[in-house]
Amino acid sequence: GPDFQNAETSSPLEQSSNHSPDAIAPLSITGTIHFDEVGMCEVEDMAEFIAATELVLADTACGDYSSQMCTVRIVSVCGVPVEDIYMGTRKLQSSVGAVYEYEMTLGRACGMLNCADAQTVADQTFALVQQDINAAIQDGSFVAQLQTHTQGSSGSLATMLTNTTLTANMDRVVVVGSANSLYYPDWTKSNGGCKTGGGQPLYMTLAPSTWMEATLEACCSKYYGYMLNACMGTSGDAPSGLWYPDWAGQDDTCKNDGNEPEYMASNPVAWMKPSKEACCEANFGWMLNECLGSSANATDKWFMDWNLFKCKKDCDVGTGPSCGGRANWWDGLFDTRSACCAEKAAWNPTDCLVD
Repeated sequence: GPDFQNAETSSPLEQSSNHSPDAIAPLSITGTIHFDEVGMCEVEDMAEFIAATELVLADTACGDYSSQMCTVRIVSVCGVPVEDIYMGTRKLQSSVGAVYEYEMTLGRACGMLNCADAQTVADQTFALVQQDINAAIQDGSFVAQLQTHTQGSSGSLATMLTNTTLTANMDRVVVVGSANSLYYPDWTKSNGGCKTGGGQPLYMTLAPSTWMEATLEACCSKYYGYMLNACMGTSGDAPSGLWYPDWAGQDDTCKNDGNEPEYMASNPVAWMKPSKEACCEANFGWMLNECLGSSANATDKWFMDWNLFKCKKDCDVGTGPSCGGRANWWDGLFDTRSACCAEKAAWNPTDCLVD
């Protein structure tokens, strides 16, 4: 295991007068173990194998340091959360081997180091743990321990362990005590958002590498990418001048006031148009006139008003003779009333021609 007490330190830490040999820096390390056997995604005795993997990781990473806090939890297997695996709600699949993601929580004795500079302690521990895990994989002891802890399991698991090749990656280390300075998703609010300064659920505090981020932007990007500006507390870019369908409003129209929803601003090609007419046609085609409002010009052409069975002019009622209001987008338009009546009321053209 890592030789925590005899690890080399930098002189600034050695010279600190605030150290305490008994001080503990609680750390959280995340990483993955990769088996090149695809079948390791669906081990028959999965619960037993997960427990064995956790035990071997803890023994390898902590070694003689077992008197202090040291726990390992497998978080996911082949991208599926362990909780879902146990419940049988999701089927594990992989074509590139099996990846077991873990989180390790351990207490690092600062020794002659200054725990006030906990990140230095964390970085040093990270390097030592990484070194020990890689060494155990390379000399075969990691697999040998897995085989010992899974004796009596299915023959297929024994075969896969004999044939598999392992690699390990460690992602990052976080000082658990510093979790209150990290950002976490506030799922208690319907409109979401990231917070810092404490108040996060206990499971986030115990697994900050999994749930928490160092910056507001990183937290918002991870959990609220669809409403990034709102999460960040910014208004985003200046209004684009494009028109968007205001489905949240009461007037069923398109607007270009820059208040489009985040998902529209993030994908304007799909949701926004260069003109109000284009936006209304794409999103309110069945009620085009209402959407266009006063911005649309009357055509002064003729259309059949099926309520009256007469041809009327496409213009607002009261603005001129024979104006019948605005034609709908599906109404056929004609240059003359006679042409309209001949086409739409051929059985009674005379009555159609008079108001």
